[in-house]
Amino acid sequence: MAGSVEMVMTTGFTATPADRSLREAARELTLSAHSDLYVIDTAGLLIGIVTDYDLVKHAVNGGNWNLPVERLMTSPGVMFTPDQPLLEVAAIFRQQSLARAPVVREDRPIGSICRRDLLCSLIGDVLSGAVSVDPAADEISHIVPPPHYLTRLARRDQEAGAKSHE
Repeated sequence: MAGSVEMVMTTGFTATPADRSLREAARELTLSAHSDLYVIDTAGLLIGIVTDYDLVKHAVNGGNWNLPVERLMTSPGVMFTPDQPLLEVAAIFRQQSLARAPVVREDRPIGSICRRDLLCSLIGDVLSGAVSVDPAADEISHIVPPPHYLTRLARRDQEAGAKSHE
């Protein structure tokens, strides 16, 4: 699994200030295409995460929607940087059973990475021949990575080709 987080991460995310009410934060999250909300401080630094599951649990438990987001957030335990090697990230995902995690630059959120991003990288490596696979497992060739990953994979291949011609 060659490459870095930056090659496969998703750059879109939804962020909210720590003092925003849970009601407003829930509205933001439901209007977004994301399943988690990055909680930032006044300097724009990532200080926590509220997931859609956190909000569902809060609703089921009859929680107070006027509380600030910071009362429900979980401090981000694992964050990645754009330059981290994917193999290292995959090992951390496996060890900690992660589904997704924020990507930060100088503690400011710039995107996220999820298991699917890692899977697409692995599939791209298999399809390009960078990783060998049992020929009997031909069904892997029917899996198509998402377009944002294919664009980054093509860019990586172009950059590698340009370097080899130098």
